[in-house]
Amino acid sequence: MFVDGAFWHGKKLSASRLAEMSGYWQKKIANNVARDSEVDGILIDEGWTVLRIDSRAATRDSEAIAGYVLRLLTTDNAVTPPTGVTLVQRR
Repeated sequence: MFVDGAFWHGKKLSASRLAEMSGYWQKKIANNVARDSEVDGILIDEGWTVLRIDSRAATRDSEAIAGYVLRLLTTDNAVTPPTGVTLVQRR
């Protein structure tokens, strides 16, 4: 599981908002997003299940997230993630 800050990982940033940022921040965020994707791919290739959790969701609804993780680990049924949680890959 990764808990990602929305700003640092390019979440909820419109193209216009990103265009308003300096080149430094545009590059930094683009590099973070690319690294996230690369790490996800490596872990998936190794057989891991990857969850990305928005930092706001982690603080707002940790019980729902914990319940989701438990259900994900103990059932073969499709489980809908709570808001702010992305299941990148399931084993």
